[in-house]
Amino acid sequence: MTDLTEAYHLASELAQDDLVFPAGLDLAAAALTSEGFADAGQWSRHAGDALRRTGSDPAREVRLMQVRAKIRTAEGHADLAERLLGDAIALVERIDDPERGELASLEFELGHCLYRLGRHDDALAHLDRARELLAALVGASHPRYVAALNVRAAVLVSLTRHDAAHALYEEVLAIYQRAYGEHHPMVARVLNDIGYVLLAQRRVDAAAQRFARAFTILEHVHGDDHPQLVIALTNLAGVAAELGDHETAIARYLRTKSIGERHLGPDHPDPASVLSNLGLLSMRQGRLAEAEPLLQRALVNNERNRGDDEILHAEDLTRLGELRARQGRHHESQVLHQRALTLLGRSLPPDHPFLALPLLGSGAARLALGDPPVASPRSSARCDGCCSTRPRTRATSPRPASPWPAP
Repeated sequence: MTDLTEAYHLASELAQDDLVFPAGLDLAAAALTSEGFADAGQWSRHAGDALRRTGSDPAREVRLMQVRAKIRTAEGHADLAERLLGDAIALVERIDDPERGELASLEFELGHCLYRLGRHDDALAHLDRARELLAALVGASHPRYVAALNVRAAVLVSLTRHDAAHALYEEVLAIYQRAYGEHHPMVARVLNDIGYVLLAQRRVDAAAQRFARAFTILEHVHGDDHPQLVIALTNLAGVAAELGDHETAIARYLRTKSIGERHLGPDHPDPASVLSNLGLLSMRQGRLAEAEPLLQRALVNNERNRGDDEILHAEDLTRLGELRARQGRHHESQVLHQRALTLLGRSLPPDHPFLALPLLGSGAARLALGDPPVASPRSSARCDGCCSTRPRTRATSPRPASPWPAP
């Protein structure tokens, strides 16, 4: 970063805008990596100023729009990113001899952006175009092609097309096993993804096997006290809770919390998300006084650290809403469930199973408040086990953690 900054200032002093532009974009990308969104925006503006001074260059304009789209996405403005990426694709397609790799990258990022906006069918169309381009350019085992498979599978999960998602994840697993061997962290990651799909299909025993394999790999690679174990342990705890083994689930959650807080800090999203699961188990066992601070802290942490992850945010709202209902605080329960429905409605189709629990909770609250005409909203959402404990990590959220790997 320091070298890049020095290069930028030297180019500026020499009025070498041809060098100022790439240095500004590189600094924007570096700032974005460290979540310095304001700095990233400032550097991209400097790059844009340099581009205007040097005159129109379609290839550079595309690169600038792509970086600005990443900034907008990171800031939570996927709608603005969509427009930038659409304009960039249109500009690339007007070039006589377009760079197919650049077009594939733009199609991929637009697909990922539309996915974040809940426009899943549109997302699939762009992801499929990216896959076709990448298959021809780099082959079906390249990391960028595999990234497109991963995001496509995540979209299918959101559409509850679990069989198709499972097949894609198995394809990714086979590629990773050939490339890295059986005991690589990337293999563990996709095993977690497969486990999540199996859990959504109510195939709990099969999910437990995948989660256990993932944990064994990560423990072998990193040892028994490493933050990489947090996701796998959380998943194993969730499966134990699904099977009714609450003692094992609590023990695993507490171990996860201990490892995560020791290495990542108490406010990091991953260990803090364990609080929600511990709160849910306490609530379901009737220990409401223990559950309340856990669920409240989980919600506050989620809002602070994962504001763009609407699925987990909505789940925390729903769980706190259930607690309020058990406490007889039905108005608060109804408000919390409605907030959850608003969040989920922005990113999921109307018949998605995740909508079932907040719909039921909102209806029950209205009934308790004496408002029966609107107590039971009609919906085709089915509660296929979505009411019970499930893993809550980046790996199990429908959004992939790393949308586009570096070359």
